[in-house]
Amino acid sequence: MRRVPYFIAQDLTVLYPNSHPPGMHSYLGIPIFDSRHKVFGHLAFKDDKKMENSILMNSVYQIFTARAGMELEPLEGQRVLIDVALGGDELPADERLRMIVNLLGK
Repeated sequence: MRRVPYFIAQDLTVLYPNSHPPGMHSYLGIPIFDSRHKVFGHLAFKDDKKMENSILMNSVYQIFTARAGMELEPLEGQRVLIDVALGGDELPADERLRMIVNLLGK
C-alpha cells in the first residue's frame, strides 16, 4: 500500500474512466497508519471540481486521517483475530493459539 498521499488535482475520470463516478474531477488519498507506522488503509477524498495543491499541506486532512487510524486500528485487530480464530484450519491449534495470544497482547 502507498505510504504517501496520492493526489490527482483534476481530470480524474479522464485518467481513470471506469474507477470513479461521473462528475468526480479530483482525488486525494491519504494513508492510514497504525501505531506501528504500518499502512492498513486509506481515506479517499473526491471533489467535483479541481483541488489545489495546497490541499496536500492542509493539516485538517492529516489530523482527520490520524484520528481515523486511532479509531480503526482496534477494529482491524479484531478482524485479524477473528480471521485467525475462524480461518486457521491450515494452522495447527497451538500455532493459532499463539497468534491469538500475540494479537490480544497488542
